[in-house]
Amino acid sequence: MGGWRLRIFVALVLVLGFCTLPVTAAQEHSPEAIYWFSQGERSFKAGDYQGAIAAFTKAIAAEPRYAKAYDRRAVCHIALQNYEQVLADENLALAIDPGDAEAYNNRGWGYYNYGMYDLAIADYSRAISLNGKFARAYNRRAIAYEGKRDYAKAEADYGAAVRIDPRYADAYYNRGLMYFDRGKVPAALADYNRAIEINPGANEYYLNRAIAYRESRQYSLAMADCERILKNDPRHYLAMKQKAYVYFAQGQVDAAVGEVDRALLVRPNAADLYGGRAEFYIAQGRYLAAVADADKALALDGRYSIAHYRRGAALEKLGRTAEARAAYVLFLENPPPYCPYEVADAKKKAAALAVKGK
Repeated sequence: MGGWRLRIFVALVLVLGFCTLPVTAAQEHSPEAIYWFSQGERSFKAGDYQGAIAAFTKAIAAEPRYAKAYDRRAVCHIALQNYEQVLADENLALAIDPGDAEAYNNRGWGYYNYGMYDLAIADYSRAISLNGKFARAYNRRAIAYEGKRDYAKAEADYGAAVRIDPRYADAYYNRGLMYFDRGKVPAALADYNRAIEINPGANEYYLNRAIAYRESRQYSLAMADCERILKNDPRHYLAMKQKAYVYFAQGQVDAAVGEVDRALLVRPNAADLYGGRAEFYIAQGRYLAAVADADKALALDGRYSIAHYRRGAALEKLGRTAEARAAYVLFLENPPPYCPYEVADAKKKAAALAVKGK
């Protein structure tokens, strides 16, 4: 119940699929601008986004109307999650070249990350109108439709993306995330399997498949996916915490606590680890320890609202009903989308404790 059922966007380049292929500098540009543009592409491919930004900036200084240099600099800012700069650069790129589908696609991602879903969808639609085979624009528009909870349109766009490119692993993966969030676990597993078949090196695919396996009580398969990730990356704390929940789902609470303890050695300031361990402590009857872990989680990340729910559950067990109700109310003010059970339970308990407190 509950337990990190998250949409995970760990690697933006991997999951969202913005253009990572080399872009050929147009020959009508000056030699100096072309040189710095090429340097920017090399730095980008090497993962040196700040170096790429510096190089693209020099290309622009050499030729201020170099639209593609603004676009590629914006892509670097996407990788660094500097979305204000993404919008600024793409506005400049599109002012120079209003027919650049890539620039609309990338500006759409900037709008999406500000929660401006309608503007994002408009940009993706413009990109698609310019290039009807633009699978990545369909993929991103699907994500924006999910933001608006228009799941029918999102599903249609994911379908379009994989029809255009049947080996578009990220589109299968993202559709799998949507299916999982909608409770369609078998469909999610089918898409994760397809994504892994195409790209067997993506840890995020295995991680989310492990979550789906756990939800469908296929615990040995869930554990196998976690172990595969940890074999490749022994410090992958997300795989460790999924192992913890696989143990917990099977009633092995001590093993679950131990796995979180190991994960905390890797990520000592991860709020979600403290929030998860609080749930396990409650199962062990260690209610004061659960309250302490929930408090630690909230101190690390005040937006981690599930910790309020864990805190309320522990306080209720301790007989501190007024504090418990207050914690449930705080949780309900901003509940995460992946915890329908906890939301329903918190509503019921908050109401019952209100009556009890009279």
